[in-house]
Amino acid sequence: MRVPFFSSFIVLIVIGFGCYTSIWRVKLNEEDRKQFFFPLNATTQEGQLNNNSIASQPGLKVTNNDNKISKVSKTYNDLHSTTQQQHRSCQRHCPSKRINKICYVDRWQGLNDRMTVIYYLSQLAGYLCAELVLPFPYDWLSAMHNNKTRISHSVQWSDFYNITFIQDHSLVINVDEEALGMHLYGWKHIPGPVFDINKPKYKDWLHIVSKDGKIRNDFEEVQMFTWNQSETSMEGFLWEIDGFKRGDFWNFDLWQSDIPMLPEKLRHSRVGKFYKPEMSPYRWKNDQTNTGCKYTNDDTKSYHLKEMQKRLRRQIYNKSPSNSIYGLLHLRRGDTIKECDTSLERIRKFLECSLNGTEQRGRHFTLLLTSDEYDLDYRQGVLDMTENFSHVSVLDVDKIVREIIDVAIRDGIINLGLRNNYYIFQVENLLRDSNWGDNDIVQFHMALRRKGRCPNCIPVDEWLAKKIEDY
Repeated sequence: MRVPFFSSFIVLIVIGFGCYTSIWRVKLNEEDRKQFFFPLNATTQEGQLNNNSIASQPGLKVTNNDNKISKVSKTYNDLHSTTQQQHRSCQRHCPSKRINKICYVDRWQGLNDRMTVIYYLSQLAGYLCAELVLPFPYDWLSAMHNNKTRISHSVQWSDFYNITFIQDHSLVINVDEEALGMHLYGWKHIPGPVFDINKPKYKDWLHIVSKDGKIRNDFEEVQMFTWNQSETSMEGFLWEIDGFKRGDFWNFDLWQSDIPMLPEKLRHSRVGKFYKPEMSPYRWKNDQTNTGCKYTNDDTKSYHLKEMQKRLRRQIYNKSPSNSIYGLLHLRRGDTIKECDTSLERIRKFLECSLNGTEQRGRHFTLLLTSDEYDLDYRQGVLDMTENFSHVSVLDVDKIVREIIDVAIRDGIINLGLRNNYYIFQVENLLRDSNWGDNDIVQFHMALRRKGRCPNCIPVDEWLAKKIEDY
């Protein structure tokens, strides 16, 4: 049977294209392959997430529409780039499954204090191939900064501070209550160790409880344990650090001098041959210096927090003149009202002095007001103070952020528990996370906070002339 010429021609084209494609694939080097062929678990189509990915972000409700959240997935190239940098960095490599646990408890404080403590503990955990077990935000954040109200049990640390390890982007803080054996409600009344070492799960584990700021010797013991620990080991350590004495964390003996090196005998053994002194965790020293290796990613914002900040940025631009120079006006009242006079009369004099001469710049000045003051008359009094300045206006950022959060809760983007002052504070950090003049929104700060940070005047015009030549 004879094959028609046209059919033969088509067959030859198909065969030729297949051969060309095969040759093309063979010639691709490894890096090119990684750019063209993405593994399924490294990225998703057009920035879409699967439900498991969304569920890993506390504060986000998983609905049918949540799969369309944009820009939430790291591509393979992003992950590969991070991995390459990691191999060239100072970090100690840890098993993919961290079973070791560092538990730290002390009195409740404000969010900035908690995040600072978590940060340095995270570097310690990174080096010791451990995860952190901490009191829940409900137990560990002071009600004083939330209108004397405890925040919701539903709020997790990753809502405020989504800190992850560089090595594998896993969460530093364990969010599984089973690890504690109990919810830490009333955690400060726990009479003894947090972990129940009689559980079969923790049989033969190393269990250490440190008190009174004495953790240096315990660190040396834990350090040696981890270097002798195999990657497949099912027996880890439970290191509980009791920091109930106020200020203990910053006075721990481990921060007073260089962190102990791995003993020489172990360094020259088979298990310690990969040890390097530069692996030592980044830490705070009481001489106000920081040294060591960082084990956590710089980006600590949850996806929903980034979305709230994006909405705040749009609102600020929409509610102010297009030629604005923005300044942050922060008035701390609450717990420091006796340390710094922030009465309306003093604020009026402060603004008159600070804004003197700014009218000559021919620009509008928009002040972004943030304060822990709930008295509506006081807040309105501050808003009305710019009536004598035709080129100045004030936006109540706290009110704007509350409205943004309420809409997000209504639309099911975040849960109701995030309607609290701590989350508002984190959203507003969009305006604070920079040095003066380096923020793409705020160009100057005027803050009256407490004794030592309570100036009578901040000459804005003079400062702008020195710092920002464009203005």
